[in-house]
Order: sequence, then structure tokens, then C-alpha cells
Amino acid sequence: MAPGIVLARLPKQLPHTVAEALALMTAWELTPAEVEAKGPARAREIEALANHVSARLPPGLRQLLATHAALGSRDFGPPARMRQLVREMMGTIEDDEEEADDPPSGRGRYDVRGFDPAKKAIPLGSDPSGDLFFLATGAKSEANAAPVIRFRHDQALVATIAADSLGEYVALILARAYARREGLEAQLDKLEGRKRTIVSGYKPPKR
Repeated sequence: MAPGIVLARLPKQLPHTVAEALALMTAWELTPAEVEAKGPARAREIEALANHVSARLPPGLRQLLATHAALGSRDFGPPARMRQLVREMMGTIEDDEEEADDPPSGRGRYDVRGFDPAKKAIPLGSDPSGDLFFLATGAKSEANAAPVIRFRHDQALVATIAADSLGEYVALILARAYARREGLEAQLDKLEGRKRTIVSGYKPPKR
């Protein structure tokens, strides 16, 4: 390697606050097009979302929406879609309850109902496969923050931890764009696949 050349790398630990996560756009010189970022949500759109969900919008989420109404192809926002995902999430849970023979079990697998999604969840977005992501406002991760939960579309009632915090979830969205540009997919896989744990606020339903 020639002197003075620094190879691109992803950090071993992503930030957990929204402000620090958004700063990665500047640090990594990402363009809005690369991360499919939309401009700030209007105040009335944020309030419409706040009035639609049972959980209180945390300051970090308000800050994020006031900066970007949407990030990624479907990963986050916009507020109108987040409202629609409330109905979709609850409908999927009802369908899963009729289909599931046994509650989810196994390492890293949670019963989505244990996060009390009707009262303590704020849908954020989804992925191309149909998995839905929500902020579990009543739970705490090892980062002492509300985790982002991945509700699996093809496994009845199964939820896994997508990120230890909203900030880490945003950072992962940006890291994907950076990894695509710099060829850092292997490093990204390690960040996405690392072990995450819920330390409080999860109560599995009684059998």
C-alpha cells in the first residue's frame, strides 16, 4: 500500500445516539442519493404519527424525523407509512396467533407479543423480504436504550433484535450504503450479525 493511503473500514462499534449516527453521513461523505434520504418531515406529519401510536415518540425519533422523513429504500419512514405499518403489524400478529402451534423459542428468538406492541412499539420500516422493524419503547438493550426489533414475516410471532438502539439502527442503514460503495460487505456482516440481548422490558406471554 502506498504511503499516505488509508483503507476504508467500518468501526467495530456503531454509535447509539441518533445525532452521532447522522454524523456518519458527513464522516463517510455519503450523499442523500446513496442513502435514499428525504428531507425533514413536517411538524404536522410528526404530530400525526405521535397521535397515531400508543407509545410516546422519544426525542431521538423526533430529531431523526426533523432531519430525514425517510432513510433507505424502506428501512425508515416516512411518517405516513409508519402509521400504516401499525395496522399491518397488529394484523400480522393476529394472523400469526391463529397459525402458531407453539410460541417462539431458541437463542436470540423472541415472541413479538412479549414487547407489548399494541402499547409499546413504534413501527419504523421494513425490508424487501417483508420483515417489519419497530422501536420497542418498553424494553432496554445492553446499550441501556430501547432496541429496534425485527418482526419476521415468514416465522409466526418470531422477533429478533435488529439494533440495540434507534441510533444504531440509523447507523446500520448508513453503513450499508458505505459498505456497498467501499466493498466492505464482510465487515458489515459482522456488525449486523453480532450478538444482542434484551436486559429488561420483555415479558413472554404465558403458554
